[in-house]
Amino acid sequence: MKRALFVVGPAGSGKTTLCEAIQDYLLGKNCGILPHYVNLDPASNIPQSKSNNAWDIREKWNLEDVMRLYQLGPNGALMYILESFGKDAEHLAEKLQPWQEDFLIVDCPGQIEAYIHQEGGMNSVISTFKDHGYDIIILFTLDSTFINNHRKMLLGVLISLVSMLHLGEALLIVVTKMDVVGGVEEWDSLQDSLQDFLNTQEQNSFLGKLGNIFDKFGISEIIPVDVTEPESIAFLHGRLCNILGQDEDQVNFNDNDADHDEE
Repeated sequence: MKRALFVVGPAGSGKTTLCEAIQDYLLGKNCGILPHYVNLDPASNIPQSKSNNAWDIREKWNLEDVMRLYQLGPNGALMYILESFGKDAEHLAEKLQPWQEDFLIVDCPGQIEAYIHQEGGMNSVISTFKDHGYDIIILFTLDSTFINNHRKMLLGVLISLVSMLHLGEALLIVVTKMDVVGGVEEWDSLQDSLQDFLNTQEQNSFLGKLGNIFDKFGISEIIPVDVTEPESIAFLHGRLCNILGQDEDQVNFNDNDADHDEE
């Protein structure tokens, strides 16, 4: 079965680091399937020769060239490239062909508009993946420092829900950089603090209504991740397997692998 993990979210929320952590974890497990990195960020500073790199959007599109040719700023040029890339279904299909049996980890740009209102960009890319038989999982990353600013955290969750609506795919929210706030063991207290804040809001206020949406979505669906801790990546991996319909205790992406790790 073909699978692709799209890692989306605001700039600076640790998408690339998370992609690398998941890839390293899977490579270390030797679970019989190769995780390959795909870069869809034209502004990325990751070397194109990165190990286990399936392909890179910069192979065809150079951000500086597009800026100069169309007299666009960095953001405008990036959005132009995404839209052009998304419309070129034939080129994308050609790129997907060599990796039919591998697991693709897709590192996406940090321009939020790509996920909440741009037509023909990420929507088209995801649709092309699905047309070629890929099961899609989307992780939406939020910086752990958001949790200390309750309004900022609520806004981040709201943006993730809008992204889910726009992209047409269910997603899992991942709070990254938990090592910055003391590790994943701090998540329960941070989560309780946010819930206490929601409970103090008037039900008819904007934040109160937003809190109701948040409650319906389920705060437990937010996964804290510390990339410096293998156990944290293993937990996320297990959750992804659950989403894919695999056994809860099976923490690999190979349907034929009989090895299981205890959660």
